[in-house]
Amino acid sequence: MTAPAVLLHGFMETGRGHFGAQVDAWRDERDVLAPDLPGHGGCRVDARRPYGLMVERYVLALLSRLGPVDMVAASYLGSPVAVRIAHARPDLVRSLVLTGLVPDVPADVFARWLGSFVTLAEQRPDVAEAYQRLHGPRWRATFDAFVDDARECYVERFQITETMLRSLPVPLLIANGSAKSGERDAALRAAGWGGTVRGVVIEHGGHIPGQDRPAEFSAAVRDFWDRM
Repeated sequence: MTAPAVLLHGFMETGRGHFGAQVDAWRDERDVLAPDLPGHGGCRVDARRPYGLMVERYVLALLSRLGPVDMVAASYLGSPVAVRIAHARPDLVRSLVLTGLVPDVPADVFARWLGSFVTLAEQRPDVAEAYQRLHGPRWRATFDAFVDDARECYVERFQITETMLRSLPVPLLIANGSAKSGERDAALRAAGWGGTVRGVVIEHGGHIPGQDRPAEFSAAVRDFWDRM
C-alpha cells in the first residue's frame, strides 16, 4: 500500500503556496496532505511560543493519525521540524525530502537573515499586505513567534547540520534548485554521502524549485520514492 505524502511548507507561506503543484501531480497516486502550519494560512491553530516546539507537536499529532508517511519539507520552517520528527519518531516517517535549505548555517548568519526578513516586512508595505492576505491579521503574531524562537533557540529547534542529515534513520533526498549556489552545492554534496541519502539539483529552479520548476521537482521526488 502506498504511504500518504505529507508536505510541510516554509515560513510565511502555506501548504498550497509551496506545494500546490505537487498536490495536483500526486493526488491520483496517493493521499497527499499539505497542511497549513500553526499561524499560517487556513490553520485554525494560532502561533504560540515556543513556536518551533509547538509546530513539531502539531505535526506529530497529524502523523500519529496517518501512520508512516513520505514527508516533503521546505526551507527553514518545514525542514527543521521534519528532520527532528524523523529522528525522534522514525516509525512515523518512511522517507524524507528536503528542499530549499543549506545545512550548517551558523547562528550569526541565520540571525542576519532574520534581521533582513524583519526589515523587509517593516519597510515594504506590499510584503505586509501579502502576509495579511495569506494569513490574516494574525500574521504579525506568527512572524514574531517564529523570529523570537529562532533567535533564542536556533541550535535546539531550527539548525540543520550535516551530521543530523547523515544520521537520519530514514531515506533522505535533498532536492534544491540551481539558482542559489549554496543550495546547489548542498544538494551536490548530499549526492556524494552514499547510503540511503541522495541529492539532486533542479536546473533553473529557485529557492523552492517545486514552485518554479514543478514538473522537474515532482519527477525527482517520484523517482526517489520509486527507488526506495
